[in-house]
Amino acid sequence: GMFNEGLQIVLGGLSSGEIDFHGEYYTYDKQFTRLRPVQKPYPPLWYPTSSLDSIPWIAANGINTAFSVHLAPDFDRIASFARRYWDEYAKHASDTRKLNGRGVPKVGLSVHIHVAQTNAQAHAQAGPAFEQFQHNYTYRFARRGNRDRYEARKHFDEEVHAGRIVVGSPATVRERLADFLERSGANYVIGCFAFGSLTGEQMLSSIDLFGREVMPALSKVREVSAA
Repeated sequence: GMFNEGLQIVLGGLSSGEIDFHGEYYTYDKQFTRLRPVQKPYPPLWYPTSSLDSIPWIAANGINTAFSVHLAPDFDRIASFARRYWDEYAKHASDTRKLNGRGVPKVGLSVHIHVAQTNAQAHAQAGPAFEQFQHNYTYRFARRGNRDRYEARKHFDEEVHAGRIVVGSPATVRERLADFLERSGANYVIGCFAFGSLTGEQMLSSIDLFGREVMPALSKVREVSAA
């Protein structure tokens, strides 16, 4: 209930610049926004999720979404989420009252990516960096007295083997991401190129290689998959 009211308030304010709302949880008397978005009536909406139960509502409204590969037990779960999205979206194809009603929605995969000239170089750079990232991300559990959960954190080799992070040469990264797109039907990749102790030079080199040697091939794969 709080989410639905909050969404009404935000979208109303973005659309009209005025907020006059009296609900069960929130009340605003003739408030106004000082900044208006360029997009009309409001910017495209995104709703990343790791909950299967939320997908029908997201898809019915044509809202862009993203699924975190790193947080899933395996990629089959991510693929099932994306396929469920498209199934639900198709059921509401003729609905003219979607919150995101314009264009094909983006169904994205959020994934850690590191590209280098060779697989060995990519692993040598990303391995220590990812270990640092995992420590930073999970040490809060140890600070709160849950040392076992911190000790149970996944390590770099495990994550690469399980396919929860994508590391390698341009050819290796192309192959892995192409497989992800074809298996899931996703049409968008959200790459996390900055993590842990990677240096600025390593990150920029990874992004450069990705842009020149991975992205063009993925666009062709996605066109074939969509057809």
